[in-house]
Amino acid sequence: MPLTQHVPSQVMPPVNEAVLLMEDARRPKNQPFRFGKAFPVALNLANSGVWEDLPNGARLWRLRIVYAYELTHDELRIASRDARSINLTFSRFHVPDGAELYIYNDDHSHVLGSYNALNHNPDGRFATEAVLNDAITLEYMEPSWADFPGELEVGQVVHAYQEIIVYIIKGAAQPKAAGACEVDVNCPQGVGWENEIDAVARILTGPYLCTGSLLNNTANEGTQYFITASHCGTLNSAIFYFNYQRSGCGTGTAPLTQTVQGSTQMAVDTTIDYRLVKITPAIPASYGVYYAGWDRTDVAPSSSACIHHPAGDPKKISHDYNAPLKSGNDWHINQWDVGATEGGSSGSPLYSVAHRFIGQLWGGQSDCSYPYHDYYGRLAKSWNGVKAYLDPLNTGATSIAGLDPNACPSPSNYGTGEIGSTGTMALVSASGEPTVGNPSFYIVLTGAKPNQFCCMLSGDSQASVPYAWGTVLVGAPNFLRTYSATNGSGGCSINIPITSGMVGTTKYYQYVARDAGYGGDVQASNGLMVTFCP
Repeated sequence: MPLTQHVPSQVMPPVNEAVLLMEDARRPKNQPFRFGKAFPVALNLANSGVWEDLPNGARLWRLRIVYAYELTHDELRIASRDARSINLTFSRFHVPDGAELYIYNDDHSHVLGSYNALNHNPDGRFATEAVLNDAITLEYMEPSWADFPGELEVGQVVHAYQEIIVYIIKGAAQPKAAGACEVDVNCPQGVGWENEIDAVARILTGPYLCTGSLLNNTANEGTQYFITASHCGTLNSAIFYFNYQRSGCGTGTAPLTQTVQGSTQMAVDTTIDYRLVKITPAIPASYGVYYAGWDRTDVAPSSSACIHHPAGDPKKISHDYNAPLKSGNDWHINQWDVGATEGGSSGSPLYSVAHRFIGQLWGGQSDCSYPYHDYYGRLAKSWNGVKAYLDPLNTGATSIAGLDPNACPSPSNYGTGEIGSTGTMALVSASGEPTVGNPSFYIVLTGAKPNQFCCMLSGDSQASVPYAWGTVLVGAPNFLRTYSATNGSGGCSINIPITSGMVGTTKYYQYVARDAGYGGDVQASNGLMVTFCP
């Protein structure tokens, strides 16, 4: 049955684009890139739009938001220059299971949604991506069996007066041009930086765009810590765009679909100009993100690179082939040799030649016409504020490698092997990849005494249970396999059966060896942690 209710339009005031662009030309680098004019509103399910009952008992609410109009025959006709896009911030978003919100432009060429109960944020706020064109419709459906009435209130409408995307083709955007000197990450200048490229995301928050990077921590467990500049504003309702980059070097479209929304602030310092947040929703594995390593030694690297979204454009890479200088709390890039930074690059990471994060962009003078004098807050100066998050194990590490959460982790040793009264220490290690169906993955014992009888322990957790002859490092151990040898030179090896049910699980292994030829001494190997991969 077709809908019968006329959808009322909330008319937003026009913007003076010329004045805003003049203001932007004078905005310093320590302010985020502004692409739109934000208008505070309070449009909710009770005071705006129209409800309509559906035949199945559900209810449908719709509201159209449009910019600058003339009233002709009760129709809205755009009179001012079209808004390039519209994005929204909800001051309240709390809907029941089964409810759905869609947002679309007038010709349905750009549709967002559905947004539902899975999009709830702890602070009750929410934000949307930009929808192309100067009029959008909100369509909210609530089923008859809903547990409670939904709450939706739009608190801010952003009218874009600068193009941040030009058109959409099957979920991909053809970007506008940043400065002519900027280099796409899929150009030769990006080769070798693929991991760090995957750590960087564009940030949309209200009418502003910035850049930031995921960071690893000493626990290596993939907590979604993300760092940018403090002047980019609170990121509670921010949208993080991963993999927004051209598919080729200067060619191809850039996908806008790999986004997550919402974060919780961990640490901020306006003096050093950093903001560390934890992205709230789980980042899908299909995005293939990377958690960058970091270095707080405060030793200037011989060269550095910045990965960023200048003017909100698809991801670029810039290089300085000289050592950065120290200036107060900052790393000072005197001159870029490849590319530059621009508005929208704020918060972007500076990586050392060793591919470690060393600071975030907060200010400077650089652009393509003047690729000089950019400033990055040094991680060493930020460390006291971020230490609890980046070094949760309190290891005192001064630098760590990055983390690819989708990579098959190498088996890792833990604990130490122990012996009885004589002989050498027994060690256990792995050979081959712990992947499903791999017949050549082995757990190998070396350094044991000859004429041994070996038993391999297996369990689902680590332990530390001392005995007179050594320590059992496997929790609730099972005796997985026994093996005897006479020469003691080859040690014990065993092929580990792997089934599909083991994918993603972690097991712990240890050998115990009794050697009758040496008076019955018993050896305990170190432990081995193995995570099985597809």
